Amino acid sequence: METFRVIIVDDDADDQELLLNALEAENEFKATGSAYGYKQLIELLKGTDILPDVILIDLNLPLKNGMEICCELRADLRYRKVVFVLMSEICPAPVIEKSIRDCAIPFLTKPCTIEEFRIFSTQLHEIVEKDKKAKIPGKLLEIVNLLLAV
Repeated sequence: METFRVIIVDDDADDQELLLNALEAENEFKATGSAYGYKQLIELLKGTDILPDVILIDLNLPLKNGMEICCELRADLRYRKVVFVLMSEICPAPVIEKSIRDCAIPFLTKPCTIEEFRIFSTQLHEIVEKDKKAKIPGKLLEIVNLLLAV
């Protein structure tokens, strides 16, 4: 199973640490950083030559919420290969839920128990794998599909 690089954006230090430890414990992710909000995330991204495979962003952040950050960064071509995933402890209100669906941003509920952390890690890995496969250039994807069919 491929290991993906992840950055976690959350304004709660305990949640950051729990998520980073849980994701790395499953050997499906390697933490490349964490940020408390938009400004810290931008500084983190500017300070690296290797972008993460996925940025996991809390929906409820001060200044700019996770949805705003996702929309802004997804519009920037530098981050076109990065998968953005929103998370929150509670399900978002219907209006926010509709925006998340309309923008095609995956959403996961933050885990609380050890079993939920395992499920969360597996779900996140599946989202990133699926997204990475979808971003293979068209012709190459056709060739891969033909080879898989043999």
